[in-house]
Amino acid sequence: GDDFTKLCGRSQALKERLVSHALCTDMDVELRETMVRNFGKKADLLERVKVIRNEARACQGMVMRDELKKMKRVLRHLGHVDANGVIQMKGRTACEINTAHELVVVELVFCGVFNDLSVEQSVALLSCMTFDERMKEEDGDPAKGL
Repeated sequence: GDDFTKLCGRSQALKERLVSHALCTDMDVELRETMVRNFGKKADLLERVKVIRNEARACQGMVMRDELKKMKRVLRHLGHVDANGVIQMKGRTACEINTAHELVVVELVFCGVFNDLSVEQSVALLSCMTFDERMKEEDGDPAKGL
């Protein structure tokens, strides 16, 4: 009984506060109803945004999984990892190379391309494999700077 009377008193106090609030006293009924409808629409739109963002993340995850599968397939095909995904000698070597074209450099090394080249020729070939930020900014044509 005592809890019920407390709740009734609290309910009455909240009703009095609600009636005396500026939204009830300073606005006409139509404006207030319009604001409530607009707020409901906004809440619905925010919920739709949340759903669409979640769908976009799920699609992006699928695309990334597909790309990862393709990358793994290339690494297996080149011999950098075995069928179980264990990194092989080529893969470890690629991890140690610090260029923009690790896989290409490893293939050149393991195919013996450098065996018959002079030091100057090796340096010239390797200079083509260095990463240059300026080349990236020049709309993709690497021959443009030559």
